[in-house]
Amino acid sequence: MAVTQRHDITLMVEGQTGGEDLFNEGINKLDAVALLKFKDRDLTAPPGGETDGDVYLIKATATGAWVGQDNDIAIWNSGWVFVTPSEGMRAWIDDENLIVWYDGTNWISIAATTDLSQTITGPSVAEVQAISDKVDELLGAMRTAGLLAP
Repeated sequence: MAVTQRHDITLMVEGQTGGEDLFNEGINKLDAVALLKFKDRDLTAPPGGETDGDVYLIKATATGAWVGQDNDIAIWNSGWVFVTPSEGMRAWIDDENLIVWYDGTNWISIAATTDLSQTITGPSVAEVQAISDKVDELLGAMRTAGLLAP
């Protein structure tokens, strides 16, 4: 069967029976990974008592219903559905209040900080104004040369 490139969602074909089941499974996968939020990432087996929509990051050395799914995403929708993560995916870990991202091999924690102004820097207002002035000057020269409409 044909599947999507990124999340292995089965594609429907013309005249297919049971197409609504494939469609619903695909929508459930998309719903789970669109704004990814894991309930937990330290489990090697299902915790029990899941409700539809619960999402877990499976720890390595998985057992039980998760065996063979190490580091995959487990989604409960009246049964387990698994998604292999794609490089660059980001997720919130609910029980740790932490963001992680997938580097293609491992899920990496992003260190939390309470004051982002200490870690994010950018140009000053004066630098932005100077750049803006240069862009205006360049656009004016291009108009004068006939390279841009007046």
